[in-house]
Amino acid sequence: MIGNSDFHQLLSDYILASQRNNNFPQAEISIAGEKNDHSVVDPLHLTNVLMNFSPFFGVQIQKDIPTLPKSIDVNGKSLSYEALDPSIAEKRDETRISMPNVMSRKKIIALLVYLNSLIYVEKTGNLPSPQESVFTVKNALSIADDFMPEHIMVMVEGGGNYDPSEVILNVQPFPETPVLFGISRIVGRSARELRFLIPIPVSFSHGVETIFERMMSIVSGELAQMERESWYSDFEFGRVTRSVLYQISRKNNRKLRPPLFTDRQIRMLQERGLTEKIGSETFVRNTISAEDLKMINVKAEQESKRLAGKWLDHEVRLPESIL
Repeated sequence: MIGNSDFHQLLSDYILASQRNNNFPQAEISIAGEKNDHSVVDPLHLTNVLMNFSPFFGVQIQKDIPTLPKSIDVNGKSLSYEALDPSIAEKRDETRISMPNVMSRKKIIALLVYLNSLIYVEKTGNLPSPQESVFTVKNALSIADDFMPEHIMVMVEGGGNYDPSEVILNVQPFPETPVLFGISRIVGRSARELRFLIPIPVSFSHGVETIFERMMSIVSGELAQMERESWYSDFEFGRVTRSVLYQISRKNNRKLRPPLFTDRQIRMLQERGLTEKIGSETFVRNTISAEDLKMINVKAEQESKRLAGKWLDHEVRLPESIL
């Protein structure tokens, strides 16, 4: 955990950064089955503050958070909750961040999401949604889901089925300084899915856009190199067997042909003894049942996940120009 002496300074940063956007809905009505859930989307809601800060400072910080009662109108009904008192915020110099000499690929991608969030705020004056922060990075680099850190993907695809505080803890690019927080949809006293991200501005040796572009280039190079590695076909095998299983179990079709399967993928299946040639065409062997293929796919997917995790955890030495 981070020292409690940093808590009030970071809390001020959080308040000031969250006020960059006045466009997020303070209250929503969400339909859950036949029941209306009154949802609050407010960075100052005590539950949101604790969601963001408890992972770093512990639950005991609640006694140090100055609160005031807040009330908003939802369809003519008054909805009350405890909110952080924004008057405690004090403007201070930005925290200085020195880029580390090495970073894991997982942390570099988290850094890209954070930097992209800062750029979004500067360009629009608003706070980004997780989708706006993540997909710009993911799509520009054409990164497969498997090679995106799990906690980054879950906040854009997980709906409400994740713990936002765990996500906030795990998406930080720097181990000692939290720089990315979130605004969750609050129902009662529960934090649901993250609706907006709050990047805390810090001072780097170079401009934010410069570091972003250089880091994007590094990851792009790492991805290109990865596809030339000998283990990459073992990773791909999991995805290929998933497609084969779908075709056999849903369409009862054993023929392998483009465009669904590339020559490379067909060759991959041939090398593992799963195919047979009939004339000029390639088929999955009749002796391999859908159940057999399901077992092969489960093992292959497990191996794909292991290989992707190993790739993400690998540390990369950063060029001197970035430091």
